[in-house]
Amino acid sequence: MCGICGIYNLNHEPIDKLSFVKMADVIRHRGPDDEGFVMIETSTNTINPCYGKDTILPLKQSLKSVIEAEPANLGMGFRRLSIIDLSELGHQPLCDVEEKCWIIFNGEIYNYLEIREELQKKGYRFKSQTDTEVIINAYLYWGTDCVSHFNGMFAFAIWDKQNQKLFCARDRMGVKPFYYTLQGKSFIWASEIKQFLESGLVEREVNYDNVHAFLQMGRLNIDKSTFIKDILELPPAHTAIVSESGIEIKRYWDINPENRVINLSDDEYAEQLKLLFQDAVKIRLRSDVPLGVALSGGIDSSSIACLADRVVKNPIKTFSVYYTDDRKYDEREYIEEVLRNGNFYPVYFTANQNITMDELRKWQYFQDEPCMSASPYSSYKNNQNIRNSGIIVALNGQGGDELFAGYHTYFKYYYLDLLKNMRFGKFLSDYRSYSKEFHSSFADMASLFSKIISRMFISDKTLKKLEYLEVSNAEMYSQSVREYSPVINLKKKFKNSLEDNLYHTLVNTSIPHLLHWEDRNSMAWSVESRVPFLDYRLIEWAFSIPMNQKIRGPKTKYVLRNSMKGILPEKIRNRMDKVGFATPTDLWTSKLLKNDILDMFASDSFRKRDLFNADKIMEAYRKNPSVFKQNELWRIFSVEMWFRIFIDQTNL
Repeated sequence: MCGICGIYNLNHEPIDKLSFVKMADVIRHRGPDDEGFVMIETSTNTINPCYGKDTILPLKQSLKSVIEAEPANLGMGFRRLSIIDLSELGHQPLCDVEEKCWIIFNGEIYNYLEIREELQKKGYRFKSQTDTEVIINAYLYWGTDCVSHFNGMFAFAIWDKQNQKLFCARDRMGVKPFYYTLQGKSFIWASEIKQFLESGLVEREVNYDNVHAFLQMGRLNIDKSTFIKDILELPPAHTAIVSESGIEIKRYWDINPENRVINLSDDEYAEQLKLLFQDAVKIRLRSDVPLGVALSGGIDSSSIACLADRVVKNPIKTFSVYYTDDRKYDEREYIEEVLRNGNFYPVYFTANQNITMDELRKWQYFQDEPCMSASPYSSYKNNQNIRNSGIIVALNGQGGDELFAGYHTYFKYYYLDLLKNMRFGKFLSDYRSYSKEFHSSFADMASLFSKIISRMFISDKTLKKLEYLEVSNAEMYSQSVREYSPVINLKKKFKNSLEDNLYHTLVNTSIPHLLHWEDRNSMAWSVESRVPFLDYRLIEWAFSIPMNQKIRGPKTKYVLRNSMKGILPEKIRNRMDKVGFATPTDLWTSKLLKNDILDMFASDSFRKRDLFNADKIMEAYRKNPSVFKQNELWRIFSVEMWFRIFIDQTNL
């Protein structure tokens, strides 16, 4: 887990070395253990490995300073968080033994031992024990198809000296970030958006389409664009080949809707999942540094903790968050149920609910883009606690809800499919059991039924637009925001509504947001976060099984619950509510930060932006903050904070 950056001037102009070094300096938090550079003049294939100010001493003595290096048109920079092979042999940029290729790599290849063994049998030689060297030899053997062999999270760039091309790739789900920009004849790439801005290589020009979409829809990035006009994101499961003839981007993986695992018993489905999930956890426990588990008390993180406990002999440190002033933000009742059933050493982040603008400003800086709620802040503090406890790698439960229909919003799609298939008896039975399980009122059930029926007669795109009305008030915004027409990508891949919407949350909405926060929250504290549920084998399997293995009666995650029999405590396995790492957002915005927010809404900068109806927002905030819709107040606050940090470059 590290940070990368690079500049490739296709017109052979020398790169700006000061800006290049600044790109690496900005992300020291991603890799405090080592720093490295390579300067390449592609026209002559002259290659000069160089040191930076944080390069480890044994290497620094044998290398030239990057600033003093000969001019070159390609530079590759790296910040290291040492996880696998802690020796200096893990230093990057790294080349193969014959120096055919050079690589910078952020992430982990979990099946690197198996690939290494396969490549050794084919005659490939290794000088280190790193997964980085496995990638570069895999590229030499399989070419650009090497990515199909990797089970991991990765963002890397390989300079292929012989073929005079730069090969870039990002993992299947986009766990690791990869941003790029084309500035004239310069291809520039990095792990974080701030690297481009603080190096001065990209203008701080706002992409207002994304800002408008965020305020209207609560969406971060509506496509491969970002909040900065010229900065793009290499999409998950894509590769890019950059050469003097241009850039070619290709998708290398997607879920195949034709793959089906059918006609098994409940026990057989559960056993298949258990074996897959156990291995996904097991290979993510490969590390040369201490590991831990982020434990929220829900079924997902608890399952990971309990499976890890079966593999690791020593006590596993677990890390949890709770706030002392309100039991709504205290999950210890469930966390301690897990702790009693395994060999764990618990560490808590405990706090009262106080917060300051300085703390939020620092957090927002690490995020690079606005946050739709304050919820990820608790994860950010949990990662601080992880690092302070001497743990470098932590397993996390992101992805379980999107694979196994864990959110209640999925019920309406499940019921819709029952009605479309004319399974009216099953619909009535499950509908009644849902009402009974969750003690829903008649009004709640009537509202749910209307949403189901509307989906039979109104297009998905129209319905999505109607749903976005539930998260924003048009009168709170300027005309430019109100007139923006959101881009809604609802590609039909599956034969039922539930799978289509699970896929949509996996690739377009929920998971991209969660992974963005997961990366920034962990790397802010130099912690590597691993997500077993997003093992691609598990994803492919989850989208191949019948829907009644995900929702059964009032139960979500049906097959996951079955697979965890005898592994999870029953109190956790049968839990139906969801909390996670909760954060007291409403308390912060309505009380503790009220004076700060009032000052913000009254400021000239806020009132002059062509985004907000400042008078309406101020009036609503003073009189009745509850008129703001789902996290809307926080989104407005976060957007203004983002502008001040990254565009205005002023204090809050």
